[in-house]
Amino acid sequence: MEMIKDIYFKTIENSELTIFFSVAEAQETNKEKKEVKEPNKLYVRGNNVIEYVIPNNFKEDTDIIRKVGGHIIDYLLNIYVKRVNIDVSNFDSQMIINLIEGMMISSYQFNIKSKAVEPRLEIGLVNANKSLEKEYEELKTLFYYVNMTRDLVNGPANIVTIDEFVERIKKEAKNHEHITLKVFNSDDLEKLGMNQILAVGKGSVNKPKLLIMTYNPSQKNKESQNNEYDLALVGKGVIFDSGGLSIKPAKSMETMKEDMAGAATVMAITLATSKLRLNKKVIALAPLVENMPSGSATKPGDVIKSYSGKTVEVLNTDAEGRLILGDTIAYAYKNYKFKKLIDFATLTGACIIALGPFAAAILGNDETLIKDLIESGEKTGERLWQLPTWNDYSELIKSKIADIKNIGIDGLGAGTIVGAVFIKEFVENKNWAHVDFASTAFHEQKIKYYHPGATGFGVRLVIDYVKNKLN
Repeated sequence: MEMIKDIYFKTIENSELTIFFSVAEAQETNKEKKEVKEPNKLYVRGNNVIEYVIPNNFKEDTDIIRKVGGHIIDYLLNIYVKRVNIDVSNFDSQMIINLIEGMMISSYQFNIKSKAVEPRLEIGLVNANKSLEKEYEELKTLFYYVNMTRDLVNGPANIVTIDEFVERIKKEAKNHEHITLKVFNSDDLEKLGMNQILAVGKGSVNKPKLLIMTYNPSQKNKESQNNEYDLALVGKGVIFDSGGLSIKPAKSMETMKEDMAGAATVMAITLATSKLRLNKKVIALAPLVENMPSGSATKPGDVIKSYSGKTVEVLNTDAEGRLILGDTIAYAYKNYKFKKLIDFATLTGACIIALGPFAAAILGNDETLIKDLIESGEKTGERLWQLPTWNDYSELIKSKIADIKNIGIDGLGAGTIVGAVFIKEFVENKNWAHVDFASTAFHEQKIKYYHPGATGFGVRLVIDYVKNKLN
C-alpha cells in the first residue's frame, strides 16, 4: 500500500485518474485488520486508480463530503491530471453531488497573468444512473453561474467597472429568452429621485447605474405585466469602496473590489433560475456605484432626501451600502409586486467579527423566509445565522436633524444589526430577509474548500430555496 501523496505519480497515464471511495472503519475494528484505512487519505490501487477513505462521521455533517472533494482537488492540482473520473457505485447520489460540489468549488481558478492558464479540471462520473447524470448536468449549469459570480467579484475594479459589469450581464442575458434587462443611468436616477444612490457615487468619475433583470418563464423577452414576482432580489453593487471622504486605511482597501458581490450574486441567481428552467418569476435589482473621495463627494453631515421621501443624515460615508440598498428596495416596493424579497450585501465588518468566515448573518421581518433560507444554507453548506431586528435597535439610528442617520451610536456596537435596521426603514411588507455576507463572500486565505478570493456564496443557497421552498 502506498499513500498517493508519498509517490511521484509515475502511475498516472494520459493525465486521467479514476477515484473510488470507502468509509473509514471504527477504530476498534481497524486494529484487527492488516491494513488500517486512515480517513482523508488517498491510496494507490493500480495504474490510474486511487481510493479515497471518507471519515465515518460524514452522515452527521454533509459538509464533510464537500471538504473531501476539496481535499482531493488539493492533491490533484499539484499534478498533471486534466480529468478525474468518480466511481459512484458505493454511495448515494446526494453524497456524490456534495462531493462534486466541493471539487468544483476548490478547482476554480482566477488570474489574469500573461501566461496562459491551464483549463479547469474536468470531472466525470463512472457507473452513474440516468437520474444522477441529470443531477450532475444541472450541477454543472449551476456552477457556471457560481463561477460567473466569482469572476466578477475577483475582477479588479479597473477592469470590472460599472459599465463593464453591465456589459457582461447584458452578454449573458442574450442567451436567455425569458430574461429582460433595464438599465437606469445617472440622469434617470436623478429624475426618479434616487438620491441615496447618487450621493454615494458623487465622488467618482464613473457615474452610478441601476440594473434591473427580470425572469418570467411564461413570457419571452418582456416584463411580467399583471402578475407578481415570486421572488425579488436586491444586491449591493459598490464596484470599489474607498470609504469616500470617511476614507478607509490603505490595507482595508486592498480587497474592496469585492464590495459588489451582492450585485453579482443576485444577477447570477436570476440567470441560473432561467437556465435551469425553474418555474418561478424572479426580479433582481442591483445599484452600481463607486464610493470615492473628491471635491464633489458627499460629506459627513450631509442630509439626503431618499427615494422614499425619508431624509437621511450621512455621518459616515463608509456606511454607503445601506444607502444604495435603501433607495433600491424602496423603488422595488413602489414599482413591482413580489411575494418575497432577499437582499445580499457585503455590508459590515462587524459581521466578520461576529461570525468569522463560516457563516453569513441573516436578519429580517419574515420568519418563514428566514427559516427556509437557514435550512437551505445547512443543506448547501452556505450557512446563515439569524440576528435580531428588534425595535430597540432602531433607536440607534434616530437623527437629531433628519428622519434617520446612517450609523449607530459610538460604543453601543451591534454594527451588523444597525445596518439591517437602517435598510428595514425602506421595507414596506413583512416579506423581507437581509443577508450580510461580508464574512463569506470573499476570503483572503484558504477556508474549507475555498481557495483565496471570491466564493460565489449565495447562488447555490438561493437556487436550493427556489427549487425546494419557495411557494
